Amino acid sequence: MSDGHLDLVLRVLDHQIVGPRRELVGKVDDLELSWTADAFVVTGLVVGPGGLSQRLPGRLGAWVGAVWRRLSTGSEPQPVVVPTTQVTDLGSPVELTEAAVEALQRSFGLERWLRRYVVGRIPGAKGGDHDEALDSGDGPATPTMSRADLTEPPVRPPAPGAQWLSALLGAPVLDEDGHRLGDLIELHTGIGNERWTLTHLQVTHSPLGTELGYHADPHQGPALLRRAFRHLQRHDVLVPVGEITEIRTEPARVVVTRSGARRHPHHDATAPRPG
Repeated sequence: MSDGHLDLVLRVLDHQIVGPRRELVGKVDDLELSWTADAFVVTGLVVGPGGLSQRLPGRLGAWVGAVWRRLSTGSEPQPVVVPTTQVTDLGSPVELTEAAVEALQRSFGLERWLRRYVVGRIPGAKGGDHDEALDSGDGPATPTMSRADLTEPPVRPPAPGAQWLSALLGAPVLDEDGHRLGDLIELHTGIGNERWTLTHLQVTHSPLGTELGYHADPHQGPALLRRAFRHLQRHDVLVPVGEITEIRTEPARVVVTRSGARRHPHHDATAPRPG
Protein backbone atom coordinates (compact mmCIF):
# COMPACT_ATOMS: atom_id res chain seq x y z
CA MET A 1 0.00 0.00 0.00
CA SER A 2 1.35 3.44 -0.90
CA ASP A 3 0.13 6.98 -1.31
CA GLY A 4 -3.16 6.09 0.38
CA HIS A 5 -4.16 3.35 -2.08
CA LEU A 6 -3.78 -0.37 -2.59
CA ASP A 7 -2.69 -1.92 -5.91
CA LEU A 8 -5.01 -4.91 -6.23
CA VAL A 9 -3.11 -6.80 -8.92
CA LEU A 10 0.30 -6.32 -7.34
CA ARG A 11 -0.61 -6.58 -3.65
CA VAL A 12 -3.60 -8.95 -3.47
CA LEU A 13 -4.06 -11.11 -6.59
CA ASP A 14 -2.18 -14.46 -6.34
CA HIS A 15 -1.11 -13.75 -2.76
CA GLN A 16 -1.24 -16.43 -0.10
CA ILE A 17 -4.20 -16.63 2.27
CA VAL A 18 -3.59 -17.45 5.93
CA GLY A 19 -5.71 -17.98 9.01
CA PRO A 20 -5.47 -16.31 12.42
CA ARG A 21 -2.58 -18.64 13.43
CA ARG A 22 -0.70 -17.96 10.17
CA GLU A 23 -1.64 -21.38 8.76
CA LEU A 24 -1.67 -21.45 4.97
CA VAL A 25 -5.16 -22.02 3.58
CA GLY A 26 -4.98 -21.12 -0.12
CA LYS A 27 -4.39 -18.32 -2.60
CA VAL A 28 -6.31 -15.36 -3.98
CA ASP A 29 -7.13 -16.75 -7.42
CA ASP A 30 -9.28 -13.80 -8.47
CA LEU A 31 -11.23 -10.84 -7.11
CA GLU A 32 -14.97 -10.24 -7.34
CA LEU A 33 -15.97 -6.69 -8.34
CA SER A 34 -19.49 -5.31 -7.97
CA TRP A 35 -21.29 -2.07 -8.75
CA THR A 36 -23.34 -0.58 -5.92
CA ALA A 37 -25.63 2.43 -6.09
CA ASP A 38 -22.73 4.81 -5.57
CA ALA A 39 -19.44 2.96 -6.10
CA PHE A 40 -17.45 0.18 -7.76
CA VAL A 41 -16.19 -2.09 -4.98
CA VAL A 42 -14.28 -5.30 -4.33
CA THR A 43 -16.79 -7.64 -2.71
CA GLY A 44 -14.88 -10.91 -2.45
CA LEU A 45 -11.79 -13.05 -2.91
CA VAL A 46 -12.22 -15.93 -5.36
CA VAL A 47 -10.43 -19.02 -4.04
CA GLY A 48 -9.93 -22.41 -5.65
CA PRO A 49 -9.81 -24.14 -9.03
CA GLY A 50 -13.26 -22.89 -10.05
CA GLY A 51 -11.84 -19.38 -10.19
CA LEU A 52 -8.32 -20.28 -11.29
CA SER A 53 -9.54 -22.16 -14.37
CA GLN A 54 -11.03 -18.97 -15.78
CA ARG A 55 -7.62 -17.27 -15.71
CA LEU A 56 -5.74 -20.06 -17.48
CA PRO A 57 -5.49 -19.62 -21.26
CA GLY A 58 -7.57 -21.37 -23.89
CA ARG A 59 -7.91 -25.15 -23.79
CA LEU A 60 -5.86 -25.41 -20.61
CA GLY A 61 -8.36 -23.32 -18.67
CA ALA A 62 -11.26 -25.22 -20.18
CA TRP A 63 -9.63 -28.53 -19.23
CA VAL A 64 -8.93 -27.53 -15.62
CA GLY A 65 -12.49 -26.21 -15.34
CA ALA A 66 -13.89 -29.44 -16.75
CA VAL A 67 -11.88 -31.55 -14.28
CA TRP A 68 -13.06 -29.34 -11.39
CA ARG A 69 -16.72 -29.65 -12.43
CA ARG A 70 -16.44 -33.41 -12.97
CA LEU A 71 -14.93 -33.99 -9.52
CA SER A 72 -17.20 -31.58 -7.65
CA THR A 73 -19.96 -33.17 -5.59
CA GLY A 74 -22.66 -30.60 -6.41
CA SER A 75 -24.79 -30.79 -9.55
CA GLU A 76 -24.01 -27.17 -10.43
CA PRO A 77 -20.66 -26.31 -8.79
CA GLN A 78 -19.87 -22.65 -8.21
CA PRO A 79 -16.49 -21.00 -7.52
CA VAL A 80 -15.91 -20.20 -3.86
CA VAL A 81 -15.93 -16.51 -2.89
CA VAL A 82 -14.78 -15.21 0.50
CA PRO A 83 -16.46 -11.84 1.22
CA THR A 84 -14.00 -9.03 1.89
CA THR A 85 -15.71 -8.57 5.26
CA GLN A 86 -13.94 -11.80 6.28
CA VAL A 87 -10.47 -10.28 5.68
CA THR A 88 -8.83 -9.22 8.94
CA ASP A 89 -5.42 -8.11 7.68
CA LEU A 90 -3.67 -7.31 4.41
CA GLY A 91 0.07 -7.76 4.59
CA SER A 92 2.27 -9.98 2.46
CA PRO A 93 -0.34 -12.74 2.98
CA VAL A 94 -4.06 -12.05 3.27
CA GLU A 95 -5.43 -13.03 6.68
CA LEU A 96 -8.98 -14.32 7.11
CA THR A 97 -11.29 -14.92 10.04
CA GLU A 98 -11.45 -18.32 11.68
CA ALA A 99 -14.96 -18.85 10.27
CA ALA A 100 -13.78 -18.25 6.69
CA VAL A 101 -10.80 -20.58 7.16
CA GLU A 102 -13.02 -23.37 8.45
CA ALA A 103 -15.44 -22.93 5.55
CA LEU A 104 -12.61 -23.02 3.00
CA GLN A 105 -11.05 -26.10 4.53
CA ARG A 106 -14.22 -28.06 3.89
CA SER A 107 -13.55 -27.72 0.14
CA PHE A 108 -9.81 -28.35 0.29
CA GLY A 109 -9.77 -32.02 -0.70
CA LEU A 110 -10.62 -31.23 -4.32
CA GLU A 111 -8.56 -28.03 -4.46
CA ARG A 112 -5.41 -29.69 -3.13
CA TRP A 113 -5.73 -32.59 -5.56
CA LEU A 114 -6.10 -30.23 -8.51
CA ARG A 115 -3.24 -27.97 -7.42
CA ARG A 116 -0.89 -30.93 -6.85
CA TYR A 117 -1.71 -33.14 -9.81
CA VAL A 118 -3.03 -30.68 -12.42
CA VAL A 119 -2.01 -27.05 -11.85
CA GLY A 120 1.27 -27.92 -10.13
CA ARG A 121 2.46 -29.87 -13.18
CA ILE A 122 1.88 -27.07 -15.66
CA PRO A 123 5.29 -25.55 -16.57
CA GLY A 124 5.62 -22.12 -14.99
CA ALA A 125 2.32 -22.38 -13.11
CA LYS A 126 2.01 -20.95 -9.63
CA GLY A 127 0.60 -23.59 -7.36
CA GLY A 128 1.46 -26.80 -5.62
CA ASP A 129 0.58 -28.07 -2.20
CA HIS A 130 1.96 -26.25 0.82
CA ASP A 131 0.67 -26.78 4.33
CA GLU A 132 3.30 -25.00 6.37
CA ALA A 133 2.60 -21.89 8.41
CA LEU A 134 3.89 -18.60 7.05
CA ASP A 135 6.15 -16.10 8.72
CA SER A 136 5.05 -12.50 9.00
CA GLY A 137 6.16 -11.89 5.40
CA ASP A 138 8.39 -9.24 3.90
CA GLY A 139 5.81 -7.37 1.82
CA PRO A 140 4.56 -3.89 2.56
CA ALA A 141 2.41 -3.65 5.65
CA THR A 142 -1.20 -2.56 5.27
CA PRO A 143 -3.87 -1.59 7.79
CA THR A 144 -5.77 -4.13 9.82
CA MET A 145 -9.26 -4.59 8.44
CA SER A 146 -12.53 -4.15 10.28
CA ARG A 147 -14.16 -6.94 12.26
CA ALA A 148 -16.08 -9.46 10.18
CA ASP A 149 -19.70 -8.84 9.27
CA LEU A 150 -21.44 -11.70 11.10
CA THR A 151 -24.61 -11.27 9.01
CA GLU A 152 -22.76 -12.43 5.87
CA PRO A 153 -21.70 -16.07 5.38
CA PRO A 154 -17.94 -16.74 5.57
CA VAL A 155 -17.95 -18.14 2.01
CA ARG A 156 -20.56 -17.98 -0.76
CA PRO A 157 -21.07 -18.41 -4.52
CA PRO A 158 -20.29 -15.47 -6.85
CA ALA A 159 -22.70 -12.55 -6.52
CA PRO A 160 -25.20 -12.12 -9.40
CA GLY A 161 -23.99 -9.54 -11.90
CA ALA A 162 -20.49 -9.32 -10.41
CA GLN A 163 -17.38 -9.05 -12.57
CA TRP A 164 -13.99 -10.64 -12.00
CA LEU A 165 -10.75 -8.73 -12.02
CA SER A 166 -9.02 -11.20 -14.33
CA ALA A 167 -11.68 -10.64 -17.02
CA LEU A 168 -10.76 -6.94 -17.16
CA LEU A 169 -6.97 -7.14 -17.04
CA GLY A 170 -5.47 -6.29 -20.40
CA ALA A 171 -8.75 -4.85 -21.67
CA PRO A 172 -8.41 -1.82 -23.98
CA VAL A 173 -9.50 1.44 -22.39
CA LEU A 174 -11.14 3.86 -24.84
CA ASP A 175 -12.64 7.30 -24.49
CA GLU A 176 -16.07 8.10 -25.91
CA ASP A 177 -14.52 9.20 -29.22
CA GLY A 178 -12.88 5.80 -29.66
CA HIS A 179 -9.38 7.05 -28.84
CA ARG A 180 -7.41 4.27 -27.16
CA LEU A 181 -5.76 5.33 -23.90
CA GLY A 182 -4.01 1.99 -23.47
CA ASP A 183 -4.65 -1.30 -21.70
CA LEU A 184 -5.87 -1.84 -18.15
CA ILE A 185 -3.07 -3.21 -15.96
CA GLU A 186 -4.06 -2.27 -12.41
CA LEU A 187 -6.94 -1.23 -10.19
CA HIS A 188 -6.46 1.03 -7.18
CA THR A 189 -8.67 0.91 -4.14
CA GLY A 190 -9.02 2.70 -0.86
CA ILE A 191 -9.86 0.51 2.12
CA GLY A 192 -12.69 1.64 4.36
CA ASN A 193 -14.24 0.05 7.41
CA GLU A 194 -16.89 -1.82 5.42
CA ARG A 195 -15.78 -2.13 1.80
CA TRP A 196 -12.90 -1.75 -0.60
CA THR A 197 -13.94 1.04 -2.93
CA LEU A 198 -12.22 1.21 -6.33
CA THR A 199 -10.84 4.66 -7.05
CA HIS A 200 -8.74 4.51 -10.25
CA LEU A 201 -7.87 2.39 -13.27
CA GLN A 202 -4.20 2.33 -14.24
CA VAL A 203 -3.74 2.30 -18.01
CA THR A 204 -0.59 1.75 -20.05
CA HIS A 205 0.63 1.41 -23.62
CA SER A 206 3.51 -0.81 -22.44
CA PRO A 207 2.72 -3.60 -19.95
CA LEU A 208 6.38 -4.67 -19.94
CA GLY A 209 7.64 -4.65 -16.34
CA THR A 210 4.17 -4.80 -14.82
CA GLU A 211 4.67 -8.23 -13.24
CA LEU A 212 7.84 -6.94 -11.58
CA GLY A 213 5.98 -3.99 -10.06
CA TYR A 214 7.68 -1.18 -11.99
CA HIS A 215 4.27 0.26 -12.81
CA ALA A 216 3.63 0.79 -9.11
CA ASP A 217 7.01 1.82 -7.66
CA PRO A 218 9.26 4.14 -9.72
CA HIS A 219 12.06 3.82 -7.14
CA GLN A 220 12.63 0.06 -7.21
CA GLY A 221 15.29 -1.86 -9.09
CA PRO A 222 18.64 -0.90 -10.66
CA ALA A 223 18.89 2.66 -11.98
CA LEU A 224 19.19 1.51 -15.61
CA LEU A 225 15.98 -0.51 -15.41
CA ARG A 226 14.18 2.30 -13.58
CA ARG A 227 14.98 4.74 -16.36
CA ALA A 228 14.04 2.22 -19.07
CA PHE A 229 10.65 1.43 -17.56
CA ARG A 230 9.90 5.08 -16.80
CA HIS A 231 10.46 5.83 -20.47
CA LEU A 232 8.25 2.92 -21.58
CA GLN A 233 5.53 3.92 -19.13
CA ARG A 234 5.72 7.68 -19.70
CA HIS A 235 2.24 7.75 -21.22
CA ASP A 236 0.56 5.77 -18.44
CA VAL A 237 -2.48 7.44 -16.88
CA LEU A 238 -4.79 7.04 -13.91
CA VAL A 239 -8.48 7.14 -14.81
CA PRO A 240 -10.93 7.86 -11.97
CA VAL A 241 -13.57 5.16 -11.64
CA GLY A 242 -16.23 7.88 -11.83
CA GLU A 243 -15.31 8.43 -15.49
CA ILE A 244 -16.29 4.89 -16.53
CA THR A 245 -19.29 4.86 -18.85
CA GLU A 246 -19.22 1.22 -19.98
CA ILE A 247 -17.52 -2.08 -19.10
CA ARG A 248 -17.72 -5.16 -21.31
CA THR A 249 -16.06 -8.52 -20.75
CA GLU A 250 -16.84 -10.31 -24.07
CA PRO A 251 -14.91 -8.88 -25.79
CA ALA A 252 -13.28 -7.04 -22.90
CA ARG A 253 -13.18 -3.26 -23.11
CA VAL A 254 -13.68 -0.22 -20.87
CA VAL A 255 -15.10 3.07 -22.12
CA VAL A 256 -14.48 6.28 -20.18
CA THR A 257 -15.41 9.93 -20.59
CA ARG A 258 -13.26 12.44 -22.46
CA SER A 259 -10.87 14.24 -20.13
CA GLY A 260 -7.66 16.23 -20.41
CA ALA A 261 -6.81 16.28 -16.71
CA ARG A 262 -5.67 12.72 -16.05
CA ARG A 263 -2.37 12.36 -14.25
CA HIS A 264 0.51 9.90 -14.49
CA PRO A 265 0.52 7.14 -11.82
CA HIS A 266 3.93 8.31 -10.59
CA HIS A 267 2.95 11.97 -10.40
CA ASP A 268 3.17 12.01 -6.58
CA ALA A 269 5.90 9.41 -6.26
CA THR A 270 8.81 10.54 -8.40
CA ALA A 271 10.46 12.76 -5.82
CA PRO A 272 13.67 11.20 -4.46
CA ARG A 273 13.22 9.23 -1.29
CA PRO A 274 14.86 10.59 1.85
CA GLY A 275 18.11 8.92 2.84
